[in-house]
Amino acid sequence: EPVSPTALAASPDGNILYVACATANKVLFFDTTHRTVLKSIPMPDMPMGLTLSSNGTRLFVACAAPVSRVCEVDTAKGVIVRTIQAGHTAMAPVLAPDEKVLYVCNRFNHDISVIDPGLGKEMRRIPVQREPFAQAITPDGKFLLVANHLPSGRADTNFVSSLVSVASSSLTLTAPVTLSTISSTICSLLPGRSTSAASFRRVTAAAHTTAS
Repeated sequence: EPVSPTALAASPDGNILYVACATANKVLFFDTTHRTVLKSIPMPDMPMGLTLSSNGTRLFVACAAPVSRVCEVDTAKGVIVRTIQAGHTAMAPVLAPDEKVLYVCNRFNHDISVIDPGLGKEMRRIPVQREPFAQAITPDGKFLLVANHLPSGRADTNFVSSLVSVASSSLTLTAPVTLSTISSTICSLLPGRSTSAASFRRVTAAAHTTAS
């Protein structure tokens, strides 16, 4: 059976690897020591992203559909305990460092769901450039960086660039970061680096120079 792994998350002790399987519509619990599948959890739609609470007890699975759902999984019991509605083609969920907010990319709504995981409810949306595909949050929680998969304008001009949208902790957008002539699919942060908006622009300038 084809499973099409799309996302991974590891338990805090490293003993369990959670694998989102897109075409199989399931999440696998994989024992890294014995290299066996312990559990297979059916999902309501295609799982396109995972994020795990710091204590390893809650796994949030973004299940992509025209009306997507984020499934909250009790990892000890291996069952879905709650579903939270999101937007069109939800993917790449990210928990804030204090775990009081869950951010989810809604690819074809061109926005980010801001979810209260305690209430299990979407609180608001953050509009971004076009097709948010991946995201990362700074360790201090001050900035959320969102990789937009495609540029917002025409694709047949001399220079076409995707943007990384930058949202502050107040959930307002700051100046975006312009990438080179590429589509962005991965968003990650290096440990120990500055998390000011200016530093994001400097890193992007370096990436632009390298890719040009």
